[in-house]
Amino acid sequence: EIIGFGNNDFTVSIWIKNNGSFDSSEFRNIMSFGWENYPSFTLSVNKTGVNNGYQDREIQITYKKPDGTSLSGGSNFIFGNDTNDHNLIISRKSGIIRLSIDGVFKHQVDFNYLLSAQNYFLGRHNNQSSGQYFKGYIKKLDIWIGTGFD
Repeated sequence: EIIGFGNNDFTVSIWIKNNGSFDSSEFRNIMSFGWENYPSFTLSVNKTGVNNGYQDREIQITYKKPDGTSLSGGSNFIFGNDTNDHNLIISRKSGIIRLSIDGVFKHQVDFNYLLSAQNYFLGRHNNQSSGQYFKGYIKKLDIWIGTGFD
């Protein structure tokens, strides 16, 4: 067991930065949490031309429930417009997952499911053969298990 969030509260803080070569022709995962299994979730940058109501290059979070159905939430934050550092925080407290970007609350969902202890990916798509890697810098990653924030 590497991370093993299970049903626990947790907080993940990740600092990212555009490297100037961002290509939004595909989803670009920033982090995947057990995506090969259900339940799971990913934090990614949306791709060009999708028709799901999200903007090109919008940071979005997608969830898979135990039955395999998916939910997603947008942030209205467009990645790649600048070369500043940006802080993304995903926190689960009392079964609610919240996404904040640069200290501003963006999205929440009731997600009180047992998360897998494996298949966590940083900076790449969960399918390694896809060749899809995050086009930017991951500058810092902090993980707190047992601590969630409102």
